[in-house]
Amino acid sequence: MKGCDVMPKVDVVERIENLLGFVGKRVDAFSKNSLRVDIASGLAAALSLSAIFSLLHLLINSPTEYNVRRQVGFLLSHVLLCVACYLAPVAMLHLTQMRRFVPSCVVIVIFGSILLICSAVGYDAASRLLRSELPFGEALAERLWDGLGALVVLSVLTLPVTCVVHYAGAIVRTIDRWHNGEEKLPSIVG
Repeated sequence: MKGCDVMPKVDVVERIENLLGFVGKRVDAFSKNSLRVDIASGLAAALSLSAIFSLLHLLINSPTEYNVRRQVGFLLSHVLLCVACYLAPVAMLHLTQMRRFVPSCVVIVIFGSILLICSAVGYDAASRLLRSELPFGEALAERLWDGLGALVVLSVLTLPVTCVVHYAGAIVRTIDRWHNGEEKLPSIVG
């Protein structure tokens, strides 16, 4: 093939390794600042929950031409509410010494879920509690039981994403040590 430039052979595996090495260094540097990691964990929890809620909302309520603006406004307000509720525990963590006792990703998920439940359904629960035909004690127990169920559901939905973001640095460091032959990965079979 005269006159034709020969393209150098590109090793795809080497390019992927270089890219992963670059990303690994960035994640490792990012994970050394606990405030950044906690903020990223709170944002991950809030945005993952908002994405799930938005998909469910759009599946249940088919958008029509006249209510699209209303639905978009509702979804944006939900995203802002989730972000506020899941970032508030980050401020609490950095003002107290709670991180000594419990991993911060668990605190962010539990307290963020509690704040979201209180803010999203608190006003509705109070009005239902006053209008209930049940005795006050039974109506209150019913509302608390509903809140506990919602807490479990929200925690199950957000904890995996939050933990992955929180432990990303450790995951990347372990994979890097394994790739360089410095460490054998743990086995679940023994």
